[in-house]
Amino acid sequence: MSETIRRGIYHYPDAYYTPYESQLLAFRQMKADTSLKLHILGGGYSYLAETSYNALPQPISDAAIVIQSAQRTYLFPAELAYKFGNFYLNRPVRTIQAELINPTIAPDRYRVGILSPSDTESPIRFSQEIVTISEYKP
Repeated sequence: MSETIRRGIYHYPDAYYTPYESQLLAFRQMKADTSLKLHILGGGYSYLAETSYNALPQPISDAAIVIQSAQRTYLFPAELAYKFGNFYLNRPVRTIQAELINPTIAPDRYRVGILSPSDTESPIRFSQEIVTISEYKP
């Protein structure tokens, strides 16, 4: 694959987060947004991170949960949280959630945030939440 890219035969498609890659690396010193509330449940094999109601501008498009330590940054694609009431009453979904799978993450302490390109004012925000990942042992 590297040879086809080097020759210009193939180019990986740009993802929704591509324009923000350099910003994510520069945001290591960004202060936490006290208004951003994330609910983090779990431990062991995985954590489930979900934003509070109306944390993102509507309509919600592509988004990711971001975890970042001093050395590493991970993005976990967010899913629109399925709620039967929203589906049945044809209401918009107002939260996102993502599963943080611990065996795929290097052990460290990570701050948790969101990447939401539809939020033109602040596409990258970090909450005050911290997740500690230790070595996973099944």
